[in-house]
Amino acid sequence: MGRERLSNGALLSATASEHEVAITITKRPRLGQDIAELPVPALALDAMTNKPHVLEPFAPESFRLLGTMLQRRVYTVRLPGALAGV
Repeated sequence: MGRERLSNGALLSATASEHEVAITITKRPRLGQDIAELPVPALALDAMTNKPHVLEPFAPESFRLLGTMLQRRVYTVRLPGALAGV
């Protein structure tokens, strides 16, 4: 795909031409994302790594969100029971 070196904004733009939603993993979700600049909705999984056993608990909430009408904004997905801002 050749997207390894793209910045977040360029990556979202590239994603928009092929996908309806972007899913990313972040250790520190970005607050105040300019919604007008997002070409597609984005799910940001608040995970420390992309290892499958770490991401598995995020699946139920991610699938729930994907089954709704998402707006062009960043949706931060946290582990069940996790405190916001921690």
